[in-house]
Amino acid sequence: MTTSACRAAAVLSLSAVLLGCASAPPSARLLALPTLGEPPAGAAAPAVQAAQPEAPPAAGPVLVVRRVQLPEYLLARRVRYRAADTTVDDWPGTFWAERIEVGMTRELASELRARLPLWTLCNATCNTNGDGGTEAAQPRAHSLRLEFSPLDYRRDRHELVAVVRGSLEAPDGTPLQRLERRYVLSAGADTPQAHAQVLGELLRRVAADVVPLAAAVSTAPAAPAGQKSF
Repeated sequence: MTTSACRAAAVLSLSAVLLGCASAPPSARLLALPTLGEPPAGAAAPAVQAAQPEAPPAAGPVLVVRRVQLPEYLLARRVRYRAADTTVDDWPGTFWAERIEVGMTRELASELRARLPLWTLCNATCNTNGDGGTEAAQPRAHSLRLEFSPLDYRRDRHELVAVVRGSLEAPDGTPLQRLERRYVLSAGADTPQAHAQVLGELLRRVAADVVPLAAAVSTAPAAPAGQKSF
């Protein structure tokens, strides 16, 4: 190859590198849900009690928060919102820092742990049998199962619309209490961070609605065999 040909090849290579740099996508933003679990106002005593890990699990009822169920289109690393009645879009360059159903389950359990100091709360992090449950360690554990559908953040309205259905079940799987609520929450800004914040507020509202169901279960007398309480 002649000297001029080598120079031309070098110029083309440099141009390709510069073009590649110019068209490279910006760094992705990783979005996390807000950390929940702060005790309600004026609830200093429960916070102290919840911080005592040496308390035996059998001292009170045990509640396993099962992994929440979400619409299929949300089960992705991209942060998705409802752009219109029939279309879905993503926040540009924004990804969840972890799987959204995992983060929502953890933060919901944290919020319930702060609100239910007499209960022992577990989620997938305390399982011993590999399927997200705690049966091997807590054979008498109650279960909370929740499905969020729809769970639509409408960016054009700065609004989150969700319907939550679920049940609080006895250790044998019998539904003891049922929950069905519709929530409409407003976001404070047109940003991915506001999207995450309003999801956190939704989890706080759901936890507040679960507390009376747990209280009813913990104070109710044992139902006769075959009888269900809803």
